[in-house]
Amino acid sequence: VVLQVVVAIIPGEPFQIAAGLAFGPVMGTILCMLGMLLGSITTFMLTRIFGYRIMKLMFSERTLAKLDLKDYSRETIEHVVFVAFIIPGTPKDLLSYAVGLTPLSLKSWVTITLIARLPSILMAAVGGEAMSSGNFLQAGIFLLMGAALSGIMYLVYEFIRKRRAQ
Repeated sequence: VVLQVVVAIIPGEPFQIAAGLAFGPVMGTILCMLGMLLGSITTFMLTRIFGYRIMKLMFSERTLAKLDLKDYSRETIEHVVFVAFIIPGTPKDLLSYAVGLTPLSLKSWVTITLIARLPSILMAAVGGEAMSSGNFLQAGIFLLMGAALSGIMYLVYEFIRKRRAQ
């Protein structure tokens, strides 16, 4: 999972589903969250150290032109990244690198990553475990629950953000 985050072209969902299949939903989620966290810290630090040059190695100029966060405030960047990360299935690779070029602190980055990615990873791991037993109805129910959990996590994030602004 660490490699999946750092090597931006590798999709994460198959690893998360496989973790649920292999280790069950709880341990699969924990392992994926740990790997994702280490990978996210790695991409953040690589960009802080090597700047835009590392992004040019990983992404095409056309892809890089789609994302320019330098004109936004820290709060706006936090909000954009959180919303993008909480939606399951959205490509997060470019943002994982780009955030290192912003004024966002490593602590804020880690907090957003842990909160926003949990629902998607949990949903995939639980769905993978349900699919392994052939229970596709249960897998579908967990997909809906994951979407609801994403909404709840968004509300928690907004509450924390507003308290911090006071």
